[in-house]
Amino acid sequence: MCCGKRGEQSFVRSRAPYWCRHTKLEGEGMKLRRGALLALAVAAAVIVGTIGPNVARADNPRAVKVLTYNIYQGSELEHALSAATLPQFIAGVGTDYQNVVDTNFVERADALATEIAQEKPALVGLQEVATWKTQIPFGSGPTAVSYDFLQILLDALAAHGLSYRSVIARDNFVAPAGGGFAPGFDPALYPFGLIGVQLTERSAILARTDLPTDELQLSNPQEGAYQHISQLPTLTGPFPFGAGWLSVDAKVRGKTFRFITSHLDGFNTAVNTAQADEVLAGPAATDLPVVWVGDFNSQVTDPTYSVVTGAGFADEWDVAHPGDAGLTCCQVPPDSIVNPVSQLHSRIDYVFARGLFAPSDIHVIGDQPSSRTPSGLWPSDHAGLTSTLTIGPQADLTP
Repeated sequence: MCCGKRGEQSFVRSRAPYWCRHTKLEGEGMKLRRGALLALAVAAAVIVGTIGPNVARADNPRAVKVLTYNIYQGSELEHALSAATLPQFIAGVGTDYQNVVDTNFVERADALATEIAQEKPALVGLQEVATWKTQIPFGSGPTAVSYDFLQILLDALAAHGLSYRSVIARDNFVAPAGGGFAPGFDPALYPFGLIGVQLTERSAILARTDLPTDELQLSNPQEGAYQHISQLPTLTGPFPFGAGWLSVDAKVRGKTFRFITSHLDGFNTAVNTAQADEVLAGPAATDLPVVWVGDFNSQVTDPTYSVVTGAGFADEWDVAHPGDAGLTCCQVPPDSIVNPVSQLHSRIDYVFARGLFAPSDIHVIGDQPSSRTPSGLWPSDHAGLTSTLTIGPQADLTP
């Protein structure tokens, strides 16, 4: 029944069709007219409340989900970097590259895609997005790309039914950096002889392509190289550990902010802090609200953390989970990432935000035994960190 008992205006509660108001209870006509007006007022309030700025919903139009993930280039390169003789160097390059093979990025990319499919972030900041090339035999053979981490991951995401594209990517360094034994390649010793190996270490920003433009619209992709970098001594000479930052401006339901990702130096505290200062003086020097994610290679007790938070950035993990460890690094024991029990021991990956953001959710992913691949590999030596950020009503500071 659309109408209830005599004198009740049940159409207010059940949103009955218009004809239900025309009752034969003539004595109650005025009450019914007042009830109809009340119904319209209630309905209007419900509609306004539904689309108003202060309603908390799972699909809050003023919320954006972001993710940062260091996906592990497959080796820490420690064997080649620590070599003191030519035989040690050649054997070390072979050991480091074999670890890349053993940590099977094709398999790990599927695990990463599984994690990303559960979260479906709008924007993803990636670090250690390696491209590995080989030359067989070393010095004279053809060269080939053996692992293109970015393309492998995009393919894995597509296989999971996800629509992502690379918005911007940059090469941070190439090993060998120059000189060496053959143009662009270091020798690696294998049982069948020498092969050439080359690593290009990259960063990237991914974005969903299945969202309508009013939910995600991107512009102004930028990238920059750090002026402050570490120089590591190696057998073939000083090696410059290049690095840099990436950014893109994102508009979500008319609210514009800048998304930045970076991978700060892990060898020298002073260099690490100087790189953070470069971001603050570069892409973060904007009137737009900013979300800055990445592998900062810094704990909360390190100078860089104080520099970033002192510049007005909130550590969104600490806002949502004060006192909780939030461990993100590292599974490497070293290199193999097949440890059955998680060895995460520090928090160096962050989601920082400045200006009109509040975390409605932030959590670590890829840190549970169920995240491992069928052969027992962790998705990466790092865990990922994903956050849903609510954007305040004044966030659109652009014309």
